[in-house]
Amino acid sequence: MEFKYKLILIVIVYLPVLITGHVTEFLKVKNRDFPMAVEVNDAQKKWRYDRIDLTLVKSNEQNKNYVQNRFRIIAGHYSIRGVPESYAELGENYTLQCNVTDSPIAIDFRRNNIVVCNMINCGSSSTDNRYKCGCINNNNKQLYLNISIINIQDDTTWSCRGNSGGQGSTTVPVYYGPENIRFNSTSDNIDVIEGKSQSVNCLADCKPDCNITWSKDGSTTILNNILSLSTRNQTGSYTCTVRHTVLNKQLTKQLNVQIYYGPDRLTFSPDVTSINIIEDGPDELTFSPDVTSIKIIEDGPDKLTFSPDVTSINIIEGRDQTITCLTDCYECNYKWTGPVTSPTKDLVLTQIKRNQEGNYRCEATNIKNTNPKTRSKSIQVNVHYPPDITSVTSDAVNNTASEGSDVIFNCNVDSKPVSTVTWSSSTSTDTNTGQQWTLTQAKCQDTGIYTCTANNGIGQSTTKSLPLNIRCKFMLNQYTIIYTCTTNNGIGQSTTKSLPLNIRCQYTIRGVPESYAELGENYRLQCNVTDSPSGLDFRRNNIVVCNMINCESQSIDNRYKCGCINNNNKQLYLNISNINKQDDTTWSCRGNSGGQGSTNVSVYYGPENIRFNPTSDNIDGIEGKSQSVNCLADCKPECNITWSKDGLTTILNNRLSLSTRNQTGSYNCTVKHIVLNKQLTKQLNVQIYYGPDRLTFSPDVTSINITEDGPDELTFSLDVTSINIIEDGPDELTFSLDVTNGPDELTFSLDVTSINIIEDGPDKLTFSPDVTSINIIEGRDQTITCLTDCNKCNYKWTGPVSSSTKDLVLTLIKRNQEGNYRCEATNIKNTNPKTRSKSIQVNVHCKYLIQYITHL
Repeated sequence: MEFKYKLILIVIVYLPVLITGHVTEFLKVKNRDFPMAVEVNDAQKKWRYDRIDLTLVKSNEQNKNYVQNRFRIIAGHYSIRGVPESYAELGENYTLQCNVTDSPIAIDFRRNNIVVCNMINCGSSSTDNRYKCGCINNNNKQLYLNISIINIQDDTTWSCRGNSGGQGSTTVPVYYGPENIRFNSTSDNIDVIEGKSQSVNCLADCKPDCNITWSKDGSTTILNNILSLSTRNQTGSYTCTVRHTVLNKQLTKQLNVQIYYGPDRLTFSPDVTSINIIEDGPDELTFSPDVTSIKIIEDGPDKLTFSPDVTSINIIEGRDQTITCLTDCYECNYKWTGPVTSPTKDLVLTQIKRNQEGNYRCEATNIKNTNPKTRSKSIQVNVHYPPDITSVTSDAVNNTASEGSDVIFNCNVDSKPVSTVTWSSSTSTDTNTGQQWTLTQAKCQDTGIYTCTANNGIGQSTTKSLPLNIRCKFMLNQYTIIYTCTTNNGIGQSTTKSLPLNIRCQYTIRGVPESYAELGENYRLQCNVTDSPSGLDFRRNNIVVCNMINCESQSIDNRYKCGCINNNNKQLYLNISNINKQDDTTWSCRGNSGGQGSTNVSVYYGPENIRFNPTSDNIDGIEGKSQSVNCLADCKPECNITWSKDGLTTILNNRLSLSTRNQTGSYNCTVKHIVLNKQLTKQLNVQIYYGPDRLTFSPDVTSINITEDGPDELTFSLDVTSINIIEDGPDELTFSLDVTNGPDELTFSLDVTSINIIEDGPDKLTFSPDVTSINIIEGRDQTITCLTDCNKCNYKWTGPVSSSTKDLVLTLIKRNQEGNYRCEATNIKNTNPKTRSKSIQVNVHCKYLIQYITHL
């Protein structure tokens, strides 16, 4: 042992001297398969170490002497554990805490040796929004990793590793269940023949395995799994209860069992196995009265019964039940009256509801009698349903009572039959029964969550909770220490003077790592206290959301989870999952010693719901009439809003004022949250209509006089009234009008009154708009029309989009619709159809798209 201390002293004292000397030094790693060098010179020393055995080799370059010193460098100790539990719950949030003894500059958390969150000097970055890591109170020896929405894959090995080489690991089991409760065999209704045993196993998905029990017909007798069925008295309704003993959750599922039996014994009346019958007639058959026919007047019904044969029946809500009215009447009409009616002998109650409970009456009327005879009978239908806890209250004002007082709890339950009500608390394992229960002479340690559980044997148990805070009689939120100074010099009496010092218990609460929370994300509040309260709660708007007794927590909502950091009841936390807008309020922590602290949490969000005022995305304006458009969005705090036009980088301020023709175009409104660094854009299409600027006539006059002077007579050069022309031209038709001062006479170059023209078009194709190439902004609509002088033509457009009409309609055009389009027009009247075609290039202009980002 003495040698060990000397060796350490030598390393500590002489190692710096060796390092700063004018020699070459090496660190040789003895317990590794590869060398690890230490670079040393006068100006700079670099060390990388782990828990390894090292040999320091010093050589003098002049005399080549070597000195070897063997020593061990021990890296810092790293430990990682889950808080507050060693296990995680599926779907919940979980925190891992890593405590280290060195002070690494950089550290990372890993799952299955894959980095999920990395920190440098307490600043963190993660590969997934599920992970958030940091330092507790900026102390790089206490680090945490918050994992949101735990999944099955998180049931694995987690580690924290520092750049100094130290590391620690732990295995986190993920607990879940009960889920997917089921039977083997799979049916919920089992039919068994007596004497032929059948087993039913109740299964569920749990980790660790759940406790599984059976109960029959609502009784409290517990039957173990597997259920073995073989005798007639086992007919009934069984409830399988699966309970997770760690997570304190349970599920139930009902199994209906019918055991068929009999007949047990067959006998005859008379009780013999054989009988002899001597034939002795009959010689003659007669009737009494002595007739060959008789007319019977139906005089039923004599008696009414029900199937099932009861006067009252209990039905579980949601089940189906048919009640049949039976009588000895051959031909009767039936009528059921009650909450549900029926005109037949069957009263069919499908998925019965509690408002269908009541007295039902069946009437049977003989319709064959001259004077119809009616009989009736009633049955009471009771609808049973599982408990619903309508309210849980106490006489404590704002759920707070003074130490020593009695607190009366009330649990109001709606159920049929009446439920058994049980009370439990987070502060004790004792339970109490009754709708009303009194906590007598409440103590400080009775502060906690009180739960009412109701069960009537139908469906699952129902629970509801409320918090109770006990004000201690002796609550120290401050105390006074008297400091006294006494002097004595041996002459006379001693002289004293005192000074009081008031010590106030301080509670501070703040958000970590930011003072604001982000909508939809997770958030943590940390409460630091100077006293050591046995009980403490976190509140939102002065309403308790999570309560702790000696660092053991219970919350009223799965969104909240509270606990002590490192089991230190002076450093406490509240994790809030899935922040909403109602969380933008006052939060506080309050101890049962009377101390408390509060803070306001701002919930930042946006940009959301980007919109225009006026609301249309397409604005039509008239030049000279100014119109304003405002871009709006939901943000907290307010976002920065700017406009840009036609993809240009020129920034226009909000609001947008439109009045001139050059303002026609496409505008983008960009809304940016400068704190959350998020932005949204929305496009506005603007069309400013203008003109006509000036109207003129050709000729340029304001009035014109026309003198009528003919024509007096019309003749044709060929004196005929009709003419047939075989199409071989003319390609062009003109008129010859001899006008001198009239015209005096109007003639055609062919003197006819009618002409038949065989269609020989199309001669020419044009487009509207009349271009060979057109540019369209992505998302706009555009119609291109194919024009020709053909009277009866078929049209066909080919290209990325096709059409069988003269109009090519491009709606909300996309960039993959860019390309060359071709229109073909075919004369369908000619014997030999004639076709002409023409092409137009469509270019789709789109907004910029960042395809990739590289860094050097």
